[in-house]
This record gives sequence, C-alpha cells and structure tokens, in this order.
Amino acid sequence: MSAEFSDSRYALFFKPGNHQCSVNIGYYTYLYGLGEEPSDTVIRDLYSPDNCGKALTNFWRGVENAEFGHGQGTIPWHVSQAAPMRRTRIVGDILLGQGYASGGYLGNSEVTGTIYAGSQ
Repeated sequence: MSAEFSDSRYALFFKPGNHQCSVNIGYYTYLYGLGEEPSDTVIRDLYSPDNCGKALTNFWRGVENAEFGHGQGTIPWHVSQAAPMRRTRIVGDILLGQGYASGGYLGNSEVTGTIYAGSQ
C-alpha cells in the first residue's frame, strides 16, 4: 500500500491460521496477528518497499504477533522511524535496511536464520 503524504491509515488484522498471501506493508500500515502466539498466525510473505534505496522515507508502518517467511527467502524490512517489528517469528533471514536506514527496530522476536543489520 502506498500512502505517503496521505491522510489514509490501514490496519490489517489476520485471524490465527496459515495465510498463503503476500503483504506489502506501506505507509501508515500496521499488521496484527490475532493469535495468542506469533506462530498462531502464519503469513507466507512480508514485504516493506525500500522506496528506491531511500529507506529513510519509510515511516509509520509495523507488524506484530505473526510468523513470516515460509519459502520467501530473505525478508526485506527497509524502514526508518516509527517502524517496529514486535513479537514476530521470522522463518529464514531478515534484512533490516538497504542503503541508509535508521530508527526501525526488531523486538521480542525470533529469527531462525541470519539478521542482516544493514545500517540499522
């Protein structure tokens, strides 16, 4: 979802289960898994666009309480300020920034592969 400089806000709620979908977390978008544990809500792919290598403009987005990455490969989480990833389980690798990025964070989460910190 692309909503830079928009007054639109998006919250995506996923019930527990296995969701075979790709989710693009754009501006002003937050994704919540509604299970008790992150592994209760499995989403195949997660994508946060890098805005042509300018992750410093990727604000106000986040994910919480879900599991991602089944077969996706490395998950790109190119974000800047106000962009948390909390209480997640990443199956595979995660790349926390491409080019210049700052201010995003990964907390209370499990990554089964490698965390590529980039400039975070």
